[in-house]
Amino acid sequence: MNKIILASAFILISTGCSNRAMYESLQSHEHQKCIEDSTIHIQDCETIKEQSYDEYKRLREQQVSKDN
Repeated sequence: MNKIILASAFILISTGCSNRAMYESLQSHEHQKCIEDSTIHIQDCETIKEQSYDEYKRLREQQVSKDN
């Protein structure tokens, strides 16, 4: 499974796609992995899809500025 993530990340990076596309691709993968895990309720997996890239970016920038 980790090999798939690494291969996907490498392909996305090497093709020059945007940060947004990488975020959405990895988020989609994590969502699918969550659904396949029989110990997790599907509604809990839906929270993975709720955070948009713009929200993620805003929170990340806040954390980076807080760390500096």
